[in-house]
This record gives sequence, C-alpha cells and structure tokens, in this order.
Amino acid sequence: KIKIINNIINDKKIKQNFNIYNEHSIPGSFKRIIGCVASMYPVKGQKYLLDSFSELIRESNIYYLIIVGDGAMMKEIELKIQRLKIKNSVLLAGYKDNAMDYIKSFDVLIVPSKQESFGRTIIEGMALKTPVIATNVGGIPELIKNRKTGLLIEYGNTKSFLHAIKLIFENETLRSKIINNAYTMVKSRFSIKNYMKQIYSVYELK
Repeated sequence: KIKIINNIINDKKIKQNFNIYNEHSIPGSFKRIIGCVASMYPVKGQKYLLDSFSELIRESNIYYLIIVGDGAMMKEIELKIQRLKIKNSVLLAGYKDNAMDYIKSFDVLIVPSKQESFGRTIIEGMALKTPVIATNVGGIPELIKNRKTGLLIEYGNTKSFLHAIKLIFENETLRSKIINNAYTMVKSRFSIKNYMKQIYSVYELK
C-alpha cells in the first residue's frame, strides 16, 4: 500500500525587518508588488508572465514585478524584458536563499508554470498569507481551489492573467477569504504536527 505524506513548511526563517522596497531601492510610486519565485527554465513560464505583465502596465503604472530565481534562461529573459520595454518595472533578483522573505513581501505571488507536479512555492505563499495566482496545470489544482484558496488561470492566456490580477486587488472581500482559507488549509495539511502524525501512521500500517 502506498501512502502520500505531505511536506512541511517552516516559516520561522522570516526576517521581521525585511523591507523589499529598501532592499532594492524600489520607488514608492509602485504600489503593487507582483512576485514570482522559480528556476528559469521554459516549463516555469516566466516568458508568459512577462508578456502578460507588459499588457498590465500599459493599463496602470503602479505595478512592479520581481522575479526570484536563476537558471538557463536568464539571458533570454533579460533580452525579452528589453524587447518589451519594461525594464523600469521589472527586477530580476536572481537566486535568493531567503526567498520566503520575498514571498511574504509580495502583494501577490504568481506561479505561471506550463508544467508543475506539486508547487512548493504555492504552499509557502499560503503559509505567509500572500495570495497566490497560478496556472491550472499538473498538481496545482490539488492545492488551489479557484476563488477559495487562490485563483487559477490558463497557461499562456494573458486575458486570464489580467482578470485575476484585477480581481485579487479590487475585490478585498475575496482577497481576504482566499488568504484565510489558504492559510488554514496549509496549517492543517502541512504542519510539523500533521507531518509527524502521517509518519506514525505509516509505521502503524506495517
């Protein structure tokens, strides 16, 4: 018999004095920080994110995008940012060993993956009370129930992305519900206590 044991999230590493605006000298005119934390490989969807973000800032200049992560596509992503002429509104932060500080500082966490088996970044966002917008692929729908614990969007669909961004910022009631539901779910399924309970149950099966 196979038993799935959920991973655990440790949010004790968070720096209480971390300020993302000060850390990267981000102008205060950018009122909304959109973030993405992922390795830079084609399946992670950063190119789709940039295309969608470029459309977003044509409508409003209050948004700032931070992409945390490194990988084979870094140079390609840099060139795309230049091509889209959005350099002043995007920060490529590179790899960060304190990625959870960034996730907590984001106003919304985007997971724009083309493929995703699980999505650890998603549960980190939920545990840190950062609302998550993610593509409806792979194992993501197991974590995100649309409009309940997050917002699901269609990969490659800019209109879907724009609608979700506006919804998460303009509907405060929905935003609060998503944050609270997601936090409760994560604390229940991915706590150390629950992890140990599942471990013990495996031994009881033997």
